Amino acid sequence: MVKKYAALVIAVVISQMIMAQDIKLVKGKVMDSIVVNDSIAEDFSLYLPNDFEAKTTWPLLMVTDLKKNASQQLRQLAPIAESKGYILVAPNSLSSKAAIADNILEVKNALETVVNTLPINRSAIYVAGFGEGGRFASLVPVLIKDFKGVLGIHTSLANVEVLSSKNNYHYVGLTSRENYNYATIVEEEKLLNGYRIPNNFIFYDGADGELKMDDVARALSYFELLAMAKGYKARDTAKAIAYYKKDEMAFRSEMSQQNYLMADRILQEMQSLYRPFMNVDSLKRLQRDLRKISTYRSQKRQFESLRFNENLKREDFAYYLEEDVLTYNYNNLGWWLFKMNELDKQIQGQDKLERQMALRLKGYVNALADYQIDVLTLSDSPDEEALVITYMIKTIIEPENAQNYLNVVSISAKNEDYGTAIYYLEELLKIGYKDKQAIYNVEHTALLKIMPEFNALLEKYLGESRY
Repeated sequence: MVKKYAALVIAVVISQMIMAQDIKLVKGKVMDSIVVNDSIAEDFSLYLPNDFEAKTTWPLLMVTDLKKNASQQLRQLAPIAESKGYILVAPNSLSSKAAIADNILEVKNALETVVNTLPINRSAIYVAGFGEGGRFASLVPVLIKDFKGVLGIHTSLANVEVLSSKNNYHYVGLTSRENYNYATIVEEEKLLNGYRIPNNFIFYDGADGELKMDDVARALSYFELLAMAKGYKARDTAKAIAYYKKDEMAFRSEMSQQNYLMADRILQEMQSLYRPFMNVDSLKRLQRDLRKISTYRSQKRQFESLRFNENLKREDFAYYLEEDVLTYNYNNLGWWLFKMNELDKQIQGQDKLERQMALRLKGYVNALADYQIDVLTLSDSPDEEALVITYMIKTIIEPENAQNYLNVVSISAKNEDYGTAIYYLEELLKIGYKDKQAIYNVEHTALLKIMPEFNALLEKYLGESRY
């Protein structure tokens, strides 16, 4: 039987039928429109691993996506479902614009349907999410006790106010040290420890948004180790030792590259994870010896200094963005250009820790601006002047993103500020933008498009104009 190429279909006769009929579930393929039931207009995506059998129970990983990409995220995680033996499920209609209570209810409905339909191990139900979806995921086990753990990818916690020593779930965080949430995550780890909420974090050096399936598999193995330690899962010492060896290899790799802070982090996590299975005195000795290395101490001092500097700059950026938008302070655009140029120089520099800090800060400012845009556009009567200055700042933060320029052109033309519209159109063309049709399709530019200045720009940069 060739699993890779053959579509294996199993007929599952369900006592509580999803749509009052038998359902055929396909193994090894994302099914993206499974209806919760006749009375609830909700559906979810589902992935069953190729070796799925109904005669045994399976761990479940629910993925919470707030950008309507649920089935796509399940496809991304499908290799993990295969290698780790997980059933994947993702509600399709979660939304960042919906109330938290509505999203939680949809998660609850999807979960009830799945656990009443498929052979799910009730002690191995977890929730995961990327970015904004991961922030929402951190609320799920607080409100739905069936979930035993959270995997937050490239994200911080949604609300630290709900943390309590009564929270009986396992939190695992996974992100790059270039992600703008990193500084927040480091502080939140202290809060989780203070409340004695089991937690582990996997940090890696790599592009923000980059995700290695090996790291996701490692995170899921941490859930498994804690489940064995707490008695939710039968203890398997051989498997624990296998996981230990993989983490030990990761430690050796960081040591060989003199990434001593990362190596120290791995040792710290290993001690908490493997203490229930073996004596960890050797890990303590390794960590003690590591912290005596002069290069480690130098890296640690630099890291703490950069963190202090980063927090100060985050406060400045948050203050000035809010102030500039509220007061329509166009005069401060030069300050933003200066600050972003400073960060760009650090990003291009050779110092690794400084480069990572600059990338985090730039990501942080971009997230602040995006949040400001969301708040303004969701208003019943959007403040268009506040919106246009925010988009102007966005052109400075990410100068290669054409949409920010086009948004400035559109809003400026709508308000008959044609000078600003022409200026930002030329700035866009200067960076090599060639999509003439997209320019002609910009909203509110009917009058702008027949102006001589507009057509002169298109002739200069694109060779010809329509009028």
